[in-house]
Amino acid sequence: MYRNPKFSIALIVLSLSLFPLIACNTAIGRAIGGDGDGGAIEIPTIPVADTVYTVAGELNEPAPDEDEWTFEGSTGDLVELRMTTAPGAPGVDTYLVLNGPNGERVAYNDDYEGLHAGIDWPLGSDGQYTIVARGYGQSVGLYNLTVKFVRTGGSSVTESDGGPITEVAAGQVSSSYGDIYAGYDEDVWEIPALTGDNLLIILDGITRLDPTLTLFDPDGQQVAYNDDFVGRDSQITYEAQSDGVYLAVAKGYGGTSIGDYYLNVTGNSQRAIFNDITENLEQAQADLQAANEVAAAAIVAELVDEAVQTEQQAAVELQEAQQAAETAEEAERNSAQADAELNNAEQAEAQAGETVQELADESSQLDQMVVQDISQLQVAGVVARSAAEANRIAEAESAAAEAELERLRQEQAESARIAAAAEARVEAEREQAAAAATAEAARLEEARTLERIQRNAEEAARVEAEAEAARVELAAREEAAAQAELAALAARLAEEQAEQELAEQARQAAEAEVAAAVAAEAARNAAGDSSMATIIEGGYVDVSLPQFGTASVVDGQIYYIHDGSSNPLDTFTATVRGSGGDLFEVRMSVELTYVRPNTAPIAGDD
Repeated sequence: MYRNPKFSIALIVLSLSLFPLIACNTAIGRAIGGDGDGGAIEIPTIPVADTVYTVAGELNEPAPDEDEWTFEGSTGDLVELRMTTAPGAPGVDTYLVLNGPNGERVAYNDDYEGLHAGIDWPLGSDGQYTIVARGYGQSVGLYNLTVKFVRTGGSSVTESDGGPITEVAAGQVSSSYGDIYAGYDEDVWEIPALTGDNLLIILDGITRLDPTLTLFDPDGQQVAYNDDFVGRDSQITYEAQSDGVYLAVAKGYGGTSIGDYYLNVTGNSQRAIFNDITENLEQAQADLQAANEVAAAAIVAELVDEAVQTEQQAAVELQEAQQAAETAEEAERNSAQADAELNNAEQAEAQAGETVQELADESSQLDQMVVQDISQLQVAGVVARSAAEANRIAEAESAAAEAELERLRQEQAESARIAAAAEARVEAEREQAAAAATAEAARLEEARTLERIQRNAEEAARVEAEAEAARVELAAREEAAAQAELAALAARLAEEQAEQELAEQARQAAEAEVAAAVAAEAARNAAGDSSMATIIEGGYVDVSLPQFGTASVVDGQIYYIHDGSSNPLDTFTATVRGSGGDLFEVRMSVELTYVRPNTAPIAGDD
């Protein structure tokens, strides 16, 4: 708490609300679509500048849900879109996309102000534009969508920011005011400097501007760039390498941030000295310039082209920096996925190897069975040949017995011999029948063996086909495993690069934290020395511009300084982070109270 003998500043919080602040000049746009799920926003054919047109909707479960709202726009219109949580509803993390008349996306935003999305964009053509309102991730709930035409196509805006910086005496700070009024706007400031000058350039955003700062040398080459040196403000320290006019380019981050700012410059030579040197150089080179006018013009054109290319390259590098965190996360996911695929490929390769081995063992067993069947077929052939030989002998013996019987009959031999011959014939017939049965059995066995050989051959062919398919699959899986291993290596390399970039960002964040601590200490000292200043402690993250003073947030604390005018009451809005991490807007007022001399002043804050 800071006190002085004459005045004290009492800060009284008049209201604390979770509702968004709505401009006084507000109109309710009627949603044509119905059920709060999008539709056409009813806006006059010629929109009224600075009038807020509001519609309400709901993001339903299951997430993600999105509503499409449409409005008519004209070339040159500057529109301001905001998507906030509906009053009294649970917080919604909103996300906005703006599509042009041809259906292509022209702008998008997340977390423009806390968890709420916002877009400031100049319309490039006539036609119907589509606003896609949705929640970030799985966020659902009630919301309000506002459309405000900051500028219409028939109006004009004079943009005069940039140019020569404010002239001051040697050793003093040159402070120039500027304003980024649209996402595409940029201000170019001229800073005269001589070789060896140590330039300190600070771009201090006054309201919600998140600025970036780029420095070009007299030859049009980019020599320095910075974003978020302290908080969201930018700062460049540079030693001039040549005489001339250096250009400091101020922009809003990402092409969406807007607001006003101060450009503070120290360490540069006075323009008068620079002008004297420039006049002498111009006088000394007058004849040479007259003789080489055409060549000089060509060089100037080349320098202009190089400056344009440098600016384009800076835009590309900025986009690459924005994608660095996404690349790191993607690399980490790819690394994990590649490791999983490599593990699966190795398991599949092992299983395929086992399958090939099993098929090889089965093929070997079938080969042994075929050899055994061939051996059995050979044995059956030998048995069949033996049976045929026995049959032939039996037939010969039967013929002999028949001849003998016929001879005995003819000779009318004794009945005993006839009976013996008949018995021999019967025995021969029995042997012949046995031989025929043996031959038939041999033929059946031979047929069964041939059939078994055919089945074994077909099974062997099937097993060989499966083995070939398994070998092809094994080769494919080995190739997939090699590709997965390469992908894993690439993912690990990307992950290492991302870790290095994150380490560099951590180092820059640590440096910024140290600088912020130094700035906070300086601000506290300044507040302690001022009779019109006070510090409000708390977890504040942002503050709007008061009407009759200045306010800024340093290290979670609000530093307020009254401008000493006769206005005793001042108001502004502060953004504070709750215990659950949610952001809330707090409407605050400052009351300037006169305290009589010799009376102990009391300054309080809430």
